[in-house]
Amino acid sequence: MPPPVESAVAPPPGNPRFPHVDGLRAIAALSVIVYHTAYSSGATGAWYGRAVGRLEIGVALFFAISGFLLYRPFFAAHHAGAPRIRTRDYLRRRVLRIVPAYWLALTALAIYPGLLAVFGDEWWIYYGFGQIYQLDTFVNGIPQAWTLCVEATFYLALPLYAIAMRWAGRGRSRRAVLTIELSTLALLALASLAFRTAAIASGPTVVFAWLPGMFGWFAPGMALAVVSVAVQERERPWRPFEVAGRHPALVWLAAGIAFAAMALTVSAPLPTGTIYTEGESFRLYVLSALVAILVLLPAVAGAEL
Repeated sequence: MPPPVESAVAPPPGNPRFPHVDGLRAIAALSVIVYHTAYSSGATGAWYGRAVGRLEIGVALFFAISGFLLYRPFFAAHHAGAPRIRTRDYLRRRVLRIVPAYWLALTALAIYPGLLAVFGDEWWIYYGFGQIYQLDTFVNGIPQAWTLCVEATFYLALPLYAIAMRWAGRGRSRRAVLTIELSTLALLALASLAFRTAAIASGPTVVFAWLPGMFGWFAPGMALAVVSVAVQERERPWRPFEVAGRHPALVWLAAGIAFAAMALTVSAPLPTGTIYTEGESFRLYVLSALVAILVLLPAVAGAEL
């Protein structure tokens, strides 16, 4: 008899739930809603447009949360010397959590108000989370679902990454494993930035929205997962985590400063079309990652102390 649905969408057995992160999901969702409302209504062209136009930061926060919550069980099992997370169980939880709701929403919206491409010859692209891989399908289907397509790619790639890291750390000390994990994530984040920059410089393309171009927003959450597992094993609290958990306002103030810097130095998106300079794209990507991890840190540290 298969396990109940609740166990399929819950954290893997033996892994903690981070209740504060649920609140951050709500904040991220609201920020994205406000952003799309402002963008569609033209409010991004108002005097406050730079602020509401940067509320797309919710996407970076969602990706950082996914990186943290999904990679933590994989690394925790490795760190403890336990058997690795079964890929089948992991993928089953992902499918049950994402696919039914998305397919229902996609079908309903294709019927009304009508998304003609969804029921066309390329229907499999939209139901298969593939709309981001062609320029002419990117904004068809549910346009905002491009982020879900990136998430789906990340879901598939994560077990392979975890297996590779487990192999790389085999027979090494815990300190060496931590160094390998964090160094690899830093290198991949830099590679993601380089890939994205090159893609944007090449002209009109959707390549920058593929996982290699967005991994820099998952990597900070994955790094935080590694650190949080290591901190949990310490006899005494790690000072940066202790400060972040006890004084979250200080960390969120830093996040606010980074957000303000992004809002002031990157053009507001406009319905008539906005072309960012390469410098603006660079700042948008890097500062979004910084804001996301600063917002997430206190929620994780507070739960760990």
